[in-house]
Amino acid sequence: MAALFPDHPEVITNTVEICDKIERYTIDRGHVLPKFQIDPDFLADIDNQLEKYKGVIDAGRCDEKGNDRGEEFRHSVAFLCHLCYKGAQERYGDVLDDVTADRLDFELKTISRMGFPDYFLIVQDYIAAARAQGISVGPGRGSAAGSAVAYCLGITNLDPIKYDLLFERFLNPERVSMPDIDVDFDDDGRYRVIQYVQDRYGVDHVSHVITFGTMAAKGAIKDVARISRLPLEESNRLTKMIPDKPITITETSEVELKEDEVPEEGDKIIEKDGKRFKVVKKEHAQENTMMRFNGSLMLGLFTKFSAAPPRDFLFRLTTIFPHLRYIPSMSVCFEVFRSLHPTFFPKKTAFLRNSRAHSRKTMSCRRL
Repeated sequence: MAALFPDHPEVITNTVEICDKIERYTIDRGHVLPKFQIDPDFLADIDNQLEKYKGVIDAGRCDEKGNDRGEEFRHSVAFLCHLCYKGAQERYGDVLDDVTADRLDFELKTISRMGFPDYFLIVQDYIAAARAQGISVGPGRGSAAGSAVAYCLGITNLDPIKYDLLFERFLNPERVSMPDIDVDFDDDGRYRVIQYVQDRYGVDHVSHVITFGTMAAKGAIKDVARISRLPLEESNRLTKMIPDKPITITETSEVELKEDEVPEEGDKIIEKDGKRFKVVKKEHAQENTMMRFNGSLMLGLFTKFSAAPPRDFLFRLTTIFPHLRYIPSMSVCFEVFRSLHPTFFPKKTAFLRNSRAHSRKTMSCRRL
């Protein structure tokens, strides 16, 4: 650079200055979770609570690298145990049998070991707030229904011990992954739950999370057939004509070789105008990835790990069913169907009008 800019020595100085200002950091880190604000009345007796639930706390005192998780984590574990056993008395009675006691102890130690006490505290908090406001809350679905801790906290209303449901499908110590509790709220109360979370944790720490679905070949045909009232037998017949696996397409290209370049054994070489070219074949699956629908996860909490509102880590809490929205690419599918069945598809405008009407009807019939 000094040779390129001999009259401007400041160029090198400025380049070095910019290099010195670069901050090195890594994003290879574990989950950063929000912190739940514990009841001050509970913290007033925290020493006795820490001793009472010492076994569960010690199970997750350190992370997988041996680092101490800190005092706030121990307080969260103790408060989780307190709420869990309080709820267990309401669910199972004042005296727990050996099966229930062992199940709760195992689940609490697993939650503590994996570092997720605040997750359960936050979820039970806004579910309890929703029920207090008279908002309808689903009884629980998915793998979270296998957690006795979730049942005792009031997150779910299904007894996993009675129905012999496995906790390991929800949280498995051998496969560390974020817990995922799906909660259903009624349409009218959903926004009040979001408002509660925003008021409690701050608007700048709450965000909607979008999800996308794509339209595959078979799904596109079934959608078009349903909207256009095509008989089910005919829809199935057309769908079965499409292979289960994406069609593989091979594309061939020619790459010019350098004069001293030696081709590898097995390469196909052709010559054109005195130049050598290597034939390269590339295979890829042909599958339509056009967006079929988008949906909105109920909310996400931004992790509060600094004074400024963080923007890099999302904490997924709950899920609602997405709205179906048909896309304009259906007009392309119409041309294919019309060529096969002209009697079923007399006019393209009628087809698109039915498609939009069906889309509006689908959006108004969301599951609770």
